[in-house]
Amino acid sequence: TLGWAMVLLIAVIYTFAIFGVEILYRSVRSSFEHDDVVTFNLIKEYFGTVPRAMLTLLQLTTEDSWAVFVRPILLRHWWLIFYFGLFLGVAVLAVMNLVTAIIVETSVDAAKADREAVKKWQAS
Repeated sequence: TLGWAMVLLIAVIYTFAIFGVEILYRSVRSSFEHDDVVTFNLIKEYFGTVPRAMLTLLQLTTEDSWAVFVRPILLRHWWLIFYFGLFLGVAVLAVMNLVTAIIVETSVDAAKADREAVKKWQAS
């Protein structure tokens, strides 16, 4: 079950990475390429290919220094907040809460089995 949650997380990251490459690197790059070279290089570094975008979105999932690459992009294209917000909503809130629920459920089941084993041991 935890394995399937990880597969779901990877599928979500992969899907959003494809959209990220298409939206950020291929569509929006024309407005950055000549006007703002620093932001263009940032987009190229973080969203230039699908594997790079997946790594970037994994960093966003763990909320590790994600403002470094999101803020310059959002200052120029505010509407991309919907892309990043939707990803945060799906990946961080939904999928990671599912992972947490699986871990808690497994722990509760293990504690229940331990209590039953202790009762059997005390009865004998």
